[in-house]
Amino acid sequence: MIKKTEAAISCLNEDGQPVDWFIMYKLPTYKMDVKGSGVDYMYLDPSVMDFQMSKHTVNSSKGALGKTMAQLYSRYTSNSSVYMLYNDAPPELKYPSKYGHTKGVLMFDQSQGFWLTHSVPHFPPFPERNYSYPSTGKYYGQTLLCITYNYTQFPQISLQLAYLNPRMYNCSVPMAFRPDIAVMAQICDGKTPAIKNRRSLQKLESVRGQTFFSFAKSHNYVDGESSQVQNSSIRLD
Repeated sequence: MIKKTEAAISCLNEDGQPVDWFIMYKLPTYKMDVKGSGVDYMYLDPSVMDFQMSKHTVNSSKGALGKTMAQLYSRYTSNSSVYMLYNDAPPELKYPSKYGHTKGVLMFDQSQGFWLTHSVPHFPPFPERNYSYPSTGKYYGQTLLCITYNYTQFPQISLQLAYLNPRMYNCSVPMAFRPDIAVMAQICDGKTPAIKNRRSLQKLESVRGQTFFSFAKSHNYVDGESSQVQNSSIRLD
């Protein structure tokens, strides 16, 4: 269980407060031939009616992304929580094509945590490096979706990882968690989990009761357009 001296692991909003979910759209460097900073972003969570321009930049630790990721950088050595960083274009490493075209961060304890899926190459930095945003993620538009889940949802999320075949580049799965999230533990150990089907659909519920669908497919699934592994979490209205 989490320590009483630590706040619950969660997606955090622009003010650093726990939030059920948030979506960020990082604006591209060029918009309608007008050059921007490449680090400005629009932000949306359940408390606002529409996307709003953030007063922060995505490379700052003061915004929702920086504050959410700070939980990883301050707790990654703890045995009371799990974390996994995966990216088909990881920072500082080569990225062979055998892995799924998917990027994300998971962090949780035996109470709750977050799953952040995104499109940013070379992100996030290794836990020892502290928070930063890569220059390679500035030119194009990028999307990031963070959802807070109770611990009971992470065994299902763990199963999805088998289909995603993520390029895991840093992780920690303490022994106390391994019976519940066996697939995640296997991936963390450098193994390839077996899958029964070519695709998987999981219905997930956020910590505040919002329903999401997680779709995943293996490299053996061919839909006529792409054989790459894809993942997305879609809100069910």
